[in-house]
Amino acid sequence: MGVCGATLSILYSCLFALSATAGCGRNPTAGTTIPDQLTLYSVDPDSAYAREEKDPEGKELFHGYLVLGKIDVTDASQRREIMTALRDGFAQSDGSVYKCFDPRHAVRAVENGKTVDYLICFHCKQAEVHEGNSHRVVPTTRDPQAKFNEILTKAGVPLPPKDGD
Repeated sequence: MGVCGATLSILYSCLFALSATAGCGRNPTAGTTIPDQLTLYSVDPDSAYAREEKDPEGKELFHGYLVLGKIDVTDASQRREIMTALRDGFAQSDGSVYKCFDPRHAVRAVENGKTVDYLICFHCKQAEVHEGNSHRVVPTTRDPQAKFNEILTKAGVPLPPKDGD
């Protein structure tokens, strides 16, 4: 390979690395320390409706999924715990996911007036991250599920149905 070919190869490698850090590869919780408000949800994975606020029977939906229960987390240390677990799940993922998407958990975090919603399927190790009118899908681990279930259970919120693992 000549000097021009080597230079182009390096340039393409740099552009690829730059695009990976600027796009899909960025941490979906980057910049989030402790949200001002946080709600942890238990959702029914078998209840996917159109992306509306209410189902036909007037029940609450979260991005199209029936809300089984939720807790507004008022304790700052618990909000930090939840966001740390979520952040660690994203950071520690090896990128492998399954093709299903049957979310059983969700998080709404509000920081400095900006709302970010996380709809999470721990079974398939994926999360939809909703910011404004856009959303993206990112891989995660199953690790945060135990912490989320512990908090939901202590608050008396019904857990989502088992996923058959």
